[in-house]
Amino acid sequence: MQEKFSALTDPEWEVIKEIIDNQRKIKHEKRVIINALLWLLTTGSQWRNMESKYPPWQTIYYHFRQWNIVYPKNGTDS
Repeated sequence: MQEKFSALTDPEWEVIKEIIDNQRKIKHEKRVIINALLWLLTTGSQWRNMESKYPPWQTIYYHFRQWNIVYPKNGTDS
């Protein structure tokens, strides 16, 4: 596991932003939410220990669950 986290670069975000559903207007920028998820995965931290520069862990978890429902792993519903 990588210990040092680096946020998405502009070119990386350009690739990802078109994939993410833009139907619902949200309070926090999707790039911030993605960076929070990447931070969590990179550091191995727990949801409740989310850094304060990110939205509340419940917000990040909500979007994580929603994207798992919309974009299920292996093309199957979970």
